[in-house]
Amino acid sequence: MGYRFRPEGQLISSLDAGFPASTTTILVPASAVLGIQRVGVFRMILVARAASSFQFEDTAGNDISAVYQLAGAGSSVTLDTPINGDPWWMTGPSFTSPTNPIGVGLSLTVGGGIVDADIWFAFGA
Repeated sequence: MGYRFRPEGQLISSLDAGFPASTTTILVPASAVLGIQRVGVFRMILVARAASSFQFEDTAGNDISAVYQLAGAGSSVTLDTPINGDPWWMTGPSFTSPTNPIGVGLSLTVGGGIVDADIWFAFGA
């Protein structure tokens, strides 16, 4: 799975509302994912409105990223597609947790305050 030179990702945006605090938001439902697919996060811009944290998970409840802390309002994380085209995070089996299922969706858990984000994802095998 990887990005090529043309845009292939789909954008999920929090728009004006932001992703709510102390909540898990389903970004890509499992019903949108074929049984053999995985969902990868390729780009992201995330800005905190107040001190908060965020973590990506699959819709089965498995962690696929660390918990990242944002110190206060205006704290941000900006990630562009890596030079090798691989995703930053991906659902499904991994070397650290091979029992994670494939064919599950993508979720974002926010702790603390509201965060605003644009997240680009793509499906792969």
